[in-house]
Amino acid sequence: MILTKLAYANRFTDAELAAIYSAAKVSVAVEVWLEKFKMSEFIDLTDQRTKDGVHALESNGLIGPGRAQEILSFVSEDDVVPAAPPFMPNKSASRDGKSDPVQVLDDETVRFADGRWSTLAALVAQGYEVA
Repeated sequence: MILTKLAYANRFTDAELAAIYSAAKVSVAVEVWLEKFKMSEFIDLTDQRTKDGVHALESNGLIGPGRAQEILSFVSEDDVVPAAPPFMPNKSASRDGKSDPVQVLDDETVRFADGRWSTLAALVAQGYEVA
């Protein structure tokens, strides 16, 4: 299950989050976990790294006994990130002699095959030709 970062963060109590942030000031391992969370676009509850991280928080007393399982298990459908539609290229984005197939959506959002997203205006500003 893929969650938004906010939905994932809301699974922790305010006291748990305070303990995690406090621990990050003295523990590099906790700081690394927190930075990876901040850099993530979404949180995958089935990813082993997510599971290991939450269980480590529990093992180190930053969340209570049994909380790791609670945080990793129940998912409200309201929290789930909908799957992206299938990639269906309808244009090409070219720059510096390299061309990539892209999908340009109605709102001028551009999706690359490798998962990157941009806007048509941003790509043009970066020197891409989209045709």
